[in-house]
Order: sequence, then structure tokens, then C-alpha cells
Amino acid sequence: MAVKAESSSTIDTTTTMLAAVGPTGPTGPTGPAGSGTPGSPGISGYEIVRATKTAAPGVMNDFGGGSIDLSASCPAGKSILSGGASDTVEPRRTSAGSVLPYLRRSTQVDASTWTATLGWDSILDQQTITFTVTIACAFVS
Repeated sequence: MAVKAESSSTIDTTTTMLAAVGPTGPTGPTGPAGSGTPGSPGISGYEIVRATKTAAPGVMNDFGGGSIDLSASCPAGKSILSGGASDTVEPRRTSAGSVLPYLRRSTQVDASTWTATLGWDSILDQQTITFTVTIACAFVS
């Protein structure tokens, strides 16, 4: 009995196209201006900026008390929308008594900077005061 062998082959028919490459042409003319109406003035890029300082136990001034001066500034080009200052005292009360800080001033210095001063009239024996100035900033048009 005879066995017939079959063979197969494939032919690659891939075609590569070549394109001509030359120098870049000149820039075309500017297109016409858009037809939309400009938006109304307002604010954009709103963000909250905080600056914080801490006075540890043992901090005092010549009068037996102390103070913290602190400023916060908006990033370049942004203006203050509002600002303020806050403090925390930890622990609030100790066996030696408690320190009661008070806000000496809190004011906007210019379009982008807020400054505040916190004071206290006794030595920080066992307490820590954390003072924070917070401002809201945005681009204003």
C-alpha cells in the first residue's frame, strides 16, 4: 500500500509602504476668535491655608507670660477671602492651675497675608499651646 505525503507552505505577503519625509511646513494662519460670551467676574482656585505654631511647657516672656506671633499667606496671585485664628491648650487643666490664652490681635495685613498674636499671662508649667491662623484664598476677578 502506498502512502501519499502532502506538504503545505505559506507565503508572506506583507507589504511595507514607504512615505517621503521632508522639512516641516510653515505654521498656518490663526483661526477666528470664539463666539462665546465672556463669563462674569468671580472667584476660582479656592483653597484653605493654615499656619501653626506650638509653645511647649517652660515658654515665657519677661512678665512671666508669653506670646506667639503667626502669619499665613496665600499662594502667588491669590487674595484672602476671610481669615481667623484659634488655639488649643493641652491638658486644659493641671494640678498647678490652667493657662488661659487670649487673642491679642488678628488682622489682614494686605491682600494676601493675615497675621495674629496669641498671649498668655503665666508660665506654661505643664501645658502646651497650639496656635493656628487659617485663611481662605482664591483668584478674584
